Amino acid sequence: MNLFVDEALRAEEHPGVVFRAGPTGRRAGLAGGPDVWRD
Repeated sequence: MNLFVDEALRAEEHPGVVFRAGPTGRRAGLAGGPDVWRD
């Protein structure tokens, strides 16, 4: 449950960013575009 709250707060700060399931877990991506990550 905390995961979804965290994702919702991040998405609110960064419009256009969505979270998707992937082979290595959930990851951020641009809506209708590629994945994004941070160092």
